[in-house]
Formats: sequence, C-alpha cells, structure tokens
Amino acid sequence: NPQNGQNIFVGTLKNGILKTEDGGENWSALVFPAEKVYGLVNDHADGNIVYASGVYKERGKIFKSLNGGVDWDEVYTAPSDGPLVVAMANDRKNSSVLFAATSDKQMIKSTDAGVSWKNIYASNSPITKIVADGSLVYANTQSGDLWISRDGGKKFEVSSIKGDVNFIAIDQGNASMIYAAGKAGLFRSRDAGKDWEELKTLGDPGSFPVKVVAVNPANSAEIVYGAGQAIYKSVDGGSSWMTSQLETEKNISTIMYDTGNSSVLYLGLKKK
Repeated sequence: NPQNGQNIFVGTLKNGILKTEDGGENWSALVFPAEKVYGLVNDHADGNIVYASGVYKERGKIFKSLNGGVDWDEVYTAPSDGPLVVAMANDRKNSSVLFAATSDKQMIKSTDAGVSWKNIYASNSPITKIVADGSLVYANTQSGDLWISRDGGKKFEVSSIKGDVNFIAIDQGNASMIYAAGKAGLFRSRDAGKDWEELKTLGDPGSFPVKVVAVNPANSAEIVYGAGQAIYKSVDGGSSWMTSQLETEKNISTIMYDTGNSSVLYLGLKKK
C-alpha cells in the first residue's frame, strides 16, 4: 500500500490473495474470485484500491476492489478461454491510468480506472513486467527485450541494450533513471533508455542471472539486487557491493522497499 507500508498484498498460485496489516507478522486470506493470481497492483493515490488479475472459470480476468480487498468487481475479461493477464501497472503520475499485458502478446490500457480498455500494442513476445510513470512506459518481454514508450504507450521502441534482460526497475525519484537486469547482467540508464552503462555485479550473471532490482526510494545511491539465494547491496550507486546469503533452497524472485520505512526490505522466494 503506497500510503501504508505495513499493509501488503501478496498474490499466490494456489491460494488467491493474502493480506497483512502489520508488516507481515500476521496474514489473512481474502475472498478473491480466482485461486491463481498473476498480476496485483495498488492504486498509487489510494491504497484501498487494488487491481488483481487471475483465472476465473478458465478465463483471464481483471478484478478491482475499492475497500482493500474485501469486495471485488470484474473490470476486464479475455475474449475467450486461454489468454491470461500476466502483468499490470498503475501509472505513478495518474492513478486512473492502468496498463495490462496478456499472454497472447497484447498490451491494453485504461484511462478511467478500469471502466474501459483499448489495445495499444502487440509485442513479438509475451510481456512479463510493465512500469509506467507519466509519459514513460517500460515493458520487459519473455524473450529478453526491453521496450520503451516516451508518449504514454502510443509508440514503443526496443531498447539499444545488448543481451538478455528480464527485469526493469526505476528510481522512484527520477523515472528517467532505470535499471535493467538478467542474464546479460545489470545495466543503468540515466536518460530513459537512450544510453546505458553496465554495473559490474559479483559473480557471473550468465550462471547466476540478476533476477530482481530495487532502488531505495529515499536514497538513489542505494541499490539492491537478488541472484540465486543471495542479496547484494550497494550504497555508492553500484561501484561496490555487500552480500547477504539466505538459508534457503528457493531463489529470490521479488524485492521491495517498505514504502513508509526504507530501512525495511521485503523479499519473495520461489522454487528453482
């Protein structure tokens, strides 16, 4: 929840959506129509508004809650069984604007908080992650490409970055400062993807791909990334790294800073 870092929603592959009000100490299961959840975003202006995508009666759908996940209304459905809504984003500058991507390589957009939608882009590979901040929209594809729009999704261009990247993160204080990560390594652009610099990671990214990246919202020089079962943290903009090993056989799949306390990190793990 952008207004309350102790309030967190987690989508699962078997048990719908889980919610905590105390920073993860206690969890409750929400009554959500779908068991398998693919996309989950909070409204940036009102944390009680939540959007989630899942499969209901074999069809991909998007649902919206106005009261923190207590009640849900359907706001989008796929035209037939099969296509799933696999990624979602809420525009950080205008919370009425939503982006969603489907497993059949389509990107759709709503400018009225999910009331209506239009198809804006067809990619050459399913889109796995979207980040939207005003006119800047970034999208990762399953094939390892990074697509960038500078006009709110009207036109997209493929990034000049070389190699396979499967994750994108932005500096929340400067949406033109973006990070791309994957088997190719960890890269940073200071001009919304026009030019790139490689940040040297610890270890071979080909063997241990950088799966996730996050930037401290209160300190742009602090960057963390996850590879395998280890966390790497830099406090000097990526020049040097400190390491922490997790005692688990699962891989790190998510890193998020607490929106209210940037000294707190949340990690998500999944089976290899």
